[in-house]
Amino acid sequence: MTVPTSKAKKYVMGIDIGGTKIASALYEVDNSRIKQEPAKIFGVVETGGRLPADHAAQIAGLIKEARRWAREGALVAVGVGAPGRFRADGTLMPGSSPNVGPTTDAFDNVNLQAIYAEALNDTPLPVFVANDGHTMAAGLVESIKTAPDGTTYTDQSGASMEKRDFANKLVGYIGIGTGIGNAFVQTNERGDQKNFVTDGEIGEFRVGIDDEDWEYLHQCLAAADIVPVEFPEEREVRAEDLFSGPVIKALAGMGEQDNYPDPPTEAVEKALKFAGKYLARTIGLVKSGVSRDVNPANGWSDDYKAAAKPATIFLISGGTGQLPVIGEKLIQYAGEEMRSNPELQASCGDVRLVRMQSKDAAIRAAASLVPAAILSPASGIGSP
Repeated sequence: MTVPTSKAKKYVMGIDIGGTKIASALYEVDNSRIKQEPAKIFGVVETGGRLPADHAAQIAGLIKEARRWAREGALVAVGVGAPGRFRADGTLMPGSSPNVGPTTDAFDNVNLQAIYAEALNDTPLPVFVANDGHTMAAGLVESIKTAPDGTTYTDQSGASMEKRDFANKLVGYIGIGTGIGNAFVQTNERGDQKNFVTDGEIGEFRVGIDDEDWEYLHQCLAAADIVPVEFPEEREVRAEDLFSGPVIKALAGMGEQDNYPDPPTEAVEKALKFAGKYLARTIGLVKSGVSRDVNPANGWSDDYKAAAKPATIFLISGGTGQLPVIGEKLIQYAGEEMRSNPELQASCGDVRLVRMQSKDAAIRAAASLVPAAILSPASGIGSP
């Protein structure tokens, strides 16, 4: 093994694992800091519903490809953002990563860091894994902080927000894609992430649904062969089955691979109004601190509920949420529900919803999981 000198180029890799796709990139390390722009973006690959061992082999293959590309320098470590809630020992909690494998329980109790290390046993490399909602939230907060001066954002009422409006705030991220990603981070006075509050998983909340919406939801989901997690006697449905990407398309009568029309058709508008309504009610559960989880064993503790309750900004992104027309309509309709629903008026009066274009924010945030000690020229870690 050749140990790089302080003058050799060093890289870290970021990998963002979604429900259907994996995105990755290499970032050069300069003076112990990760550069903002990627040195190399690799092609998006399909997850393919693999079992854990096959998934680990796929991730190992991506890492080895990156290593070959960085032949003139050194790939020193990898950060991975993955869906699911992690125990202290690094294993995934049951039911928290249902969209990655061929079955909803395929990744229950799996230690991703361990299986990646095993798959890389012939070319060992430090790999760090965290909840993808956390990495995305951190990435979006970083993208706001580093945006050019004068950059503005728009909330659900059309009001303008500047970078300083995101400082000293508890910021929630809601990623609307194959599933629902979520996390909460606290920012400091400079707009940096101060600390990670919770990985959220609000997609598993039980959300009350109005009687007039019940039949519409079930007719549309049945036509798309989607079986919701529901509690009929209480008229409650899992949040993910109310406003995730596949559900919105099912409500609009679209195929999963269809592109959204611009401008939206009447059917798409109706679907987005429904999704926005229940997005608002899910946020209302966060703000009221009275949420219930589909699986109580994995549900939020009282400490989690108290920690997330003060959130005043929710960044809406993800594969579906970041789409300009779709995301803007979602926050518009969510805002209308917050203003017209008396309960939400009380709990969500201070909430601002902002659609965010994610670009490669989640990948860079994943790369940022690599500890500073490894980025240092004195670390002696890496192999060109």
